[in-house]
Amino acid sequence: MFRRILRSTIVLAAIIAAYEAYALFAVPCMEPSLAVREQRRVDLADLKDAPESVSKYQRLLANYFPPDHWSQLRPPKVIGPSDQWLIVVDDYTRHPAVEESDKTTLLDVNKLVMVIFPHPPHEGDIAPRDAIILDAPQGAHLLIDDFHPEMGRIGQIRRGTFPGAITIHSDMREPGPADDLLVQTSDLKMNTKLLYSDSEVKFQLGANLGRGRELEIRFLSDEHLQPRKGGLHFSGFDTLEIRRDVRMRMQIDTTSLLPDNGEKVPPSPSVQVSDAAKKVPATPKPPVDITCNGPFTFDFVRDVASVDRDVVVRQLNPNGPFDQ
Repeated sequence: MFRRILRSTIVLAAIIAAYEAYALFAVPCMEPSLAVREQRRVDLADLKDAPESVSKYQRLLANYFPPDHWSQLRPPKVIGPSDQWLIVVDDYTRHPAVEESDKTTLLDVNKLVMVIFPHPPHEGDIAPRDAIILDAPQGAHLLIDDFHPEMGRIGQIRRGTFPGAITIHSDMREPGPADDLLVQTSDLKMNTKLLYSDSEVKFQLGANLGRGRELEIRFLSDEHLQPRKGGLHFSGFDTLEIRRDVRMRMQIDTTSLLPDNGEKVPPSPSVQVSDAAKKVPATPKPPVDITCNGPFTFDFVRDVASVDRDVVVRQLNPNGPFDQ
């Protein structure tokens, strides 16, 4: 009996020793080791050389942002895109907003880009020039109805806050920079009807620029919207208003704010008769400085600007006193 147990123990020890020898010496020779692939960020070369590996939304945003923008460094997440809007985030955390209703969700977003298409893109037009882009690099807190992106359902944004610096820009309708829009502010808030901020705001529309405080941008009203069955919808901006402390410099196509008195401008003695056939460059129009206590309003639908309350308009005159 003892010999049988001893032989069994010796056999078991031999099997274990053979297995250990196989695992230590034979396996590494027959099976290659696993290679761990190091993660890296997407750079501009990746976008050019391997376009199939980059999401179509990242390629879309490449038309509106430089290569070092966060949306170009790695494929972003997209929340419920449609033909009127696109929300792109770096990452988000969702919480049930029990204080509102069972159907609302509170989203804490790390970084956010919102693209609004005033006109649905035509087939083949992957980057409409009139798209309005809101860039919130410090993220946002959004309260959204019926937030179920996995089921293709995104409700209306009831309200939102965008802490930190905010940039809104668009190439608008016309080719070239003549009507390009740029708005820079901070601590923006929104609801279903408007975007607003009490902070200082800087803006530029083409060659016209200015600054002030208390920004309000209204969305187009319901009669301008395409018929929809609910869900999140935008159809562009209606008006931009800066309510107080407005300072602007505008380019107006006139050399004087005063009516023409009929006097002819004397010829310059430096121009010779032989120069008459040469094309004389147009004299640049002097800029116009405008100040007012507000508000300054720009109507995107009618393409009309207006100022109100204690308005002072000055235009420098290189040949004499300025007009006021």
